[in-house]
Amino acid sequence: HDSTLDVWLRTDAKMQPRSHPVLLYIHGGGWRGGHARAHAQALMLQALASRGWFVVSAEYRKSCWPQQLDDSEQALNWICSEEAAALGADPSRVCLAGTSAGGHIASLLTLKSLRGSLSASPNLKALLLFYPAVDPSDWTGATASLPFGRPGTVRWRGIPFLHYSAGESLLKWFFQWAVLRQNAELWPTARPLLDLAQDSSGLVQRWPPTLILHGSKDSVVPLAHSERLLSVLAAGALERASDGKGGTLRGSTAGLRHRKSDALIVVPGGRHTWDLARTSASAMSFAGCAAWLAARVGR
Repeated sequence: HDSTLDVWLRTDAKMQPRSHPVLLYIHGGGWRGGHARAHAQALMLQALASRGWFVVSAEYRKSCWPQQLDDSEQALNWICSEEAAALGADPSRVCLAGTSAGGHIASLLTLKSLRGSLSASPNLKALLLFYPAVDPSDWTGATASLPFGRPGTVRWRGIPFLHYSAGESLLKWFFQWAVLRQNAELWPTARPLLDLAQDSSGLVQRWPPTLILHGSKDSVVPLAHSERLLSVLAAGALERASDGKGGTLRGSTAGLRHRKSDALIVVPGGRHTWDLARTSASAMSFAGCAAWLAARVGR
């Protein structure tokens, strides 16, 4: 099948075993499109490879969920293999990155790694996300829907032949029909933000440092998804802190922006895939991301 991967390395790189920090990049494209060799982040991947990183760009099947996740998981498992180690990959210094749907997949891989459900055991140092679709089920209630059937509008029941209900999130509808192929039993495998928010096993506290870049005018994946992800992580860090009396400090995620280890860069006026255009904003963002990743692995 079409689950392949590309490895980016300097042509003069010394192939010493386990000597290079690793970045696994997962492309976007609405879970049904895109390609590992066609994305805006290629310039960043090239820059990292030129600085001695072991960069992997993963391709995945797109017919039906969870093929996308399964193939990306195989790429992560390969990074921890003896074959990859012989080429220089260091599984103790692995960073994940993903764009849009790829950010959703990268977040799910992080969950699986923290739960110990991968066949390999990478040491995840950081997570880099570009406008990640971490809430396809619209748990946040922030995703756009058709402006009908709401209070104050003409009564409307939806579009029956498209199985679209009035007021339903367009992203949720698309994911249910185009990605899950109407199999609602698969939803529990595809909700990273909801899983994190409802987790009581300590996953939030072990989540790696996370940098998110998101446009302020993104109408496909709203900025609220990224804000809520970081606030959930911040709330988890707050719950872990002792109040000095044997208890914990607890609070709502509202008002908590992010942990000290995390960051959110909001691109003013940026739409979905704002980084496709070669502008000073995208160039500076990629340079900043490369520097942030290097700091996470000690380079």
